[in-house]
Amino acid sequence: MLRLSLRWTWRYGLIVLLGGFIAYKLAFTWIPIWARASELEGMQVSHLTMEDESGRRIALGDFRGEPLILNFWATWCVPCRIEIPLLAHAYPDLKSQGKQLVGVNLQESWQAINRFREDVSMPYPVYRDNGKLAEALGIGLLPAIVVINGEGRVQTIMYGFRPWVKWYLEWWI
Repeated sequence: MLRLSLRWTWRYGLIVLLGGFIAYKLAFTWIPIWARASELEGMQVSHLTMEDESGRRIALGDFRGEPLILNFWATWCVPCRIEIPLLAHAYPDLKSQGKQLVGVNLQESWQAINRFREDVSMPYPVYRDNGKLAEALGIGLLPAIVVINGEGRVQTIMYGFRPWVKWYLEWWI
């Protein structure tokens, strides 16, 4: 009986610990990040930049006129690795609808980025962020998608992997 009691106590303790961790993350990480994202909606971001493969700074304003979809990712991010093929599949349709999709790698070397791209098909352009773009847009979780309207203003910011990302970007953006 004592053995059964200890087993149940351990399981309930683990459940309470896990529940407490999730509550902590919700209260102190995820909710503030999503609140910050809603504060950024409508912000003019044309002046913000990212780096192309040759090291040249590219302003977001250079993409003006059509909706711009920034996909923030990293090679070490497992949900990013799952989402990238979905975006690669959506890219031709987005392009035909006049929507621009670009990948924005977060603070990794071009060597690591290109090694990753050899294994994973990424037909859309890829840029690199030194952290300043992500900071300005409040990117605290990966993967993240930032949609910028044709006037250079933040339309929406989404965090985390979503299996329906293709349909969201094609139909609602």
